[in-house]
Parts: sequence; structure tokens; C-alpha cells
Amino acid sequence: MIIPILFNISEFIYLIVNWGNVETLILSSFMTAILFNSIFRIVSVLLNQKDFVKFIEDIQDWFQETENQRDIASLRVLNAVAVKADTFSKLSLFLGSVGGVMTIIVPLCMNSKELPYPVWIPTVDVYQSPCYEIIFAAQVLFVMPFIIVTYIPFTNLFINYLMFGIGSLQILQNKLENVIDSTKDFEQIDRDLEYCIQYHNKIIRFCDTLSTLLSLTNLMEFLMFSLMLCVLLFFILIVDSYMLQINAAIYIGSIFYVVLLSYWHANEFSYESLKVAEAAYNSNWTICNSKIKKSILIMILRSQNALQISAGGMYPMTLETFQSLLSASYSYFTVLNGMNN
Repeated sequence: MIIPILFNISEFIYLIVNWGNVETLILSSFMTAILFNSIFRIVSVLLNQKDFVKFIEDIQDWFQETENQRDIASLRVLNAVAVKADTFSKLSLFLGSVGGVMTIIVPLCMNSKELPYPVWIPTVDVYQSPCYEIIFAAQVLFVMPFIIVTYIPFTNLFINYLMFGIGSLQILQNKLENVIDSTKDFEQIDRDLEYCIQYHNKIIRFCDTLSTLLSLTNLMEFLMFSLMLCVLLFFILIVDSYMLQINAAIYIGSIFYVVLLSYWHANEFSYESLKVAEAAYNSNWTICNSKIKKSILIMILRSQNALQISAGGMYPMTLETFQSLLSASYSYFTVLNGMNN
């Protein structure tokens, strides 16, 4: 991790030294931001290591508890979540690897010597042999793999957590819709309903913990996306090299893919949490006694407040927020393009 940190520091120095050169700054700032974001994620996990480990252990126990109940409907939901999460993780790793390979290939296709991650080192000409070859090799062997094995798995883990949360809410909805059965007595219904309430509280704690653990990293993603999308679009317009334009387009697609899926799943999690109230209302509560009716009513009232994952505790991760991000990025792009013209 020391080598990526040193390279990231030299990237920031490179940006300061080349301040004013727009074409150089835009692509370099993106590469700097990606590496910084990857380092930030690792540091965040290390600082909250115990909380992350406990969170993962709680999910494992939760999953095991559901399996032990041998509830066919619940197991079907969890198996579907597992398949979807596995497919998504493999696809994300493949796309991230393609982006990493392009980061290496593009500098090799340029007429002049370029580094995948431009750096500035005092008293050293990084474009003279053998320094250029040594730095290039170090970036290929250490920096690019570091980003692939930190940035992508971290994003996959976050989205997989959201998938699990969505699946848990769907399980709760199914349990609520079938909690009241004419074959059960009121005492059994009351016990089953109490379990549903405890299950719902567990999901609420899951949401609060996930939002707390990833709040700062989500905020970092929010800020980076809104800024880098517009400047990369602007970069495509001002450069003449087709290779650089293709590279920038791949970076834009990578950002869009990661952020869209993160916000889409977070939005689905919020949407499914609202459907809990509908599931409780659809139960055959009219045949029950007043105690059960009050419990159903409390559950409905609590479920009308959507569970939300936030970025920095300020911005809810919903599709509305994602749309606002796109609008803001396009506005910045329009301003930059107007100034350039």
C-alpha cells in the first residue's frame, strides 16, 4: 500500500506543477482521484475494521438463521440474491480489468512517452530512460492491480449488501402477508407477528450500520462523480487523439456504471422498505383481536418511513439524487464548453 500512496502524492504534485494545462490536468486529475478513492476506501476499512468484521459476521449469522428455518420461500429469495450477486461481481471485475488494461495500452499507443498515472518526482526526469521504464513497470505491477483489487471489490461488496437487504425485505413482506392464517390461534399469530417485528428491527439496524460504515466513501463517490463526469465529457471535445477520446469514454462509462448500480440498488432498498407497510395491510388482520390489530398498525406506521442509505449523511442515495447528479454534471459541462468556445 506504501507504493500506491507515494504515487498518489506524486500525482497531486504533478497536478500542481502543471496547473493551467487543461488537457493534461483533466485526465491526470481523474487518475489521481481514482487512486485516492481506492486508498481512502482501504483506510476507511482499516479504521473501522472491528465494525466491518462484526457487520459481516452478523450477516452470516442472519443468512444461516434463515437457512436453518427451512422456509422454502425465504431460501428461494436468498438463493436468487446469491446468484445475482455472483454474476454482478464477476461482470464488474471483468469491466474493471478492461479499464485497467486500457489505462496501460493507451500510453503505449501515443507518439510521445506517457505514463498511465502521470507523476512528478523532484530532480528526476520521469520520461528519460531508464526512469520511464521503471516507473511504468511499477505502475503496471503495483498501482493498477491495487485499484482493481480495492475499488471494484469494495463497490461489489456495497451493492451485494444492498441486494441482501432487498432480499430480506422481500422475505419480510412474504412473512407478513401470510402471518395471519385461519388455521392458527391468536396466540400463535401474535408470536409470528412478534418475530416479524423483530425481523424488521433487524433490517432497520442493518440499514443504519451500512449507512454509517460507508457514509464517507459514498460521499467521496458522490463528489468525484459529479465533478469528473463533466470534465471528462469536456476533455473528449478538446483533444484530437482518438485513443485519448476512447480512453476518456471508457472512464465515463466506468463511473456511470458504478454509480448508477449503486444508486439503483440503494433506491430499490428504499422502495422495498415502503412495501412492508403494504404487505402488513394486506394480511388478514380484520379477523384478529385488538392486540394484534395494534401491532399491525404500529408496523404499518413505522414502514411508511423509507429506509435510506445516505452519502455523508446529507444526500439520500436514490434515483432522484442520481438524476440531480447528471443534471449538475451536464450544467458544469455546458459552462465549460461555453467558456472554451
